Amino acid sequence: SNSGAYFHQPLRLPGQYFDDETGLHYNLFRYYAPECGRFVSQDPIGLRGGINLYQYAPNPIRWIDPLGLDYTTWQIHSPGYGDVVQKGLHFYAPGGVELSVRPDNKGGITFTNAIPNEAGSPKVTKAIALAKEHFEKDVRFRNDILNKENEAVQSVLDHAKRETGSLRDLANGRSREFRDIARNVERHNTRGGCV
Repeated sequence: SNSGAYFHQPLRLPGQYFDDETGLHYNLFRYYAPECGRFVSQDPIGLRGGINLYQYAPNPIRWIDPLGLDYTTWQIHSPGYGDVVQKGLHFYAPGGVELSVRPDNKGGITFTNAIPNEAGSPKVTKAIALAKEHFEKDVRFRNDILNKENEAVQSVLDHAKRETGSLRDLANGRSREFRDIARNVERHNTRGGCV
């Protein structure tokens, strides 16, 4: 039953705290205006967070995946998940094939299967061909690689600090690989095509 008692609950969307004085939701570095569905100041990381400097993350009401089974094709996975040390920058290509982004020895980008036991599969071969084509045609995909690369370098360096031996070596190697990827993608974007 409703006793008429008032319970103040200041927590809002993940990571937000309601500010009584302003009516806004405090989100660590800036305030969110719920009635507008956006932040009141620009993203402190600038364009690295995307072209809309005021947006909140994708719609938290409509974009749900309670079982964790959904994925977005061509979207580079967030380096925060921890598997970036093992797989490098990776994403799902059409058909649910998980591919890794790699720098090639010619100053370009190539793609490999992220899960070694699937090597040589016709499905993987097709996904790699599609990824190469998509990389050439879609600047948003290339920019997503650049955005996640920056985050991934920090993630693997933090990981390297906690590890020893071969895991530390792998993490340090990944950080160099990510920098090579960024350099090659930027070179590609500057030239407007293949290197």
